Amino acid sequence: MATFTILEPMSTGDVIDRAVRLYRRNFTSLMAIVAVPTFVGYIVTSMVSYGYTSVLTAGSGSRSVPMDAIWMLVLGGLGYPVYMFVLLLTVAGLSRVVGDHLMLNEPITFRKCFAAARSRLGAIILMGVLLIVMLLVAYMAVAFVLFLLMMAVGLIIGAIASSGLPTWVATVMLVVTVVVAVAAIIFLVCVVAARLIFLPQVVMIEGESAGTALGRAIRLGKGNWYRVAAIAAFTYFVSLSLFSALTLPVLAALYLSGVLTAEFFVSPAWTIVSTSFRDISGLLSFPIWIVSFTL
Repeated sequence: MATFTILEPMSTGDVIDRAVRLYRRNFTSLMAIVAVPTFVGYIVTSMVSYGYTSVLTAGSGSRSVPMDAIWMLVLGGLGYPVYMFVLLLTVAGLSRVVGDHLMLNEPITFRKCFAAARSRLGAIILMGVLLIVMLLVAYMAVAFVLFLLMMAVGLIIGAIASSGLPTWVATVMLVVTVVVAVAAIIFLVCVVAARLIFLPQVVMIEGESAGTALGRAIRLGKGNWYRVAAIAAFTYFVSLSLFSALTLPVLAALYLSGVLTAEFFVSPAWTIVSTSFRDISGLLSFPIWIVSFTL
């Protein structure tokens, strides 16, 4: 290293602020990199959504289900694993080039991103398999905890309803119970996600194997669930704002022209419009997610 990069602790706000500034300086390169999985995901999701809405529309009427809708569903379902693998390659490669940019002042380019992913293809494939296994285990664990939590909430609601308390007291207690339950669910998801979210960065930047990287990622995320939650919330609201900015004018124009009906929202046309706008907003906000977690 020609110069030594000083590593300093950063607050969550500093991480997001620095990620946004890096995103703005390298906007074109980041868009080119993230466009690859976004395009693949758009094709796959559009096929599944079109097939599903076509089957739903045909099932609600007297028409038979068209064969092209069935083929769209089948091909779209088979395309999801391809999309997830391309997405994982992109996240891994982008994590490496962002790390090189921060530590060595290397430029962020499309070519370097996928060259970095190709150089560690075996580790990335193993990491993907490991992530699938860990996500299945985490899903079962979270589902079991949620089941117990919902049972407890149901018992509390039943006790409140049969307690004979004034209506306003019972309503306040019910709202508080639901809010606490939702907060507990979000906390649990963030705690689990924080222990897996740094796996691509550990594999690509620290050069660890997938098996060793899992333990390292768990240690990194152990006390950072609130950072993960803050970054996820920030990225979500950025994406939601972009989606609203794209969708609301179109819906207003359709409403004024008299096209906006209940049937429109179950038609393939709305599926294509909503999928397109959702993927555009995801394309614009997803780099902030990766850069933030790399920082």
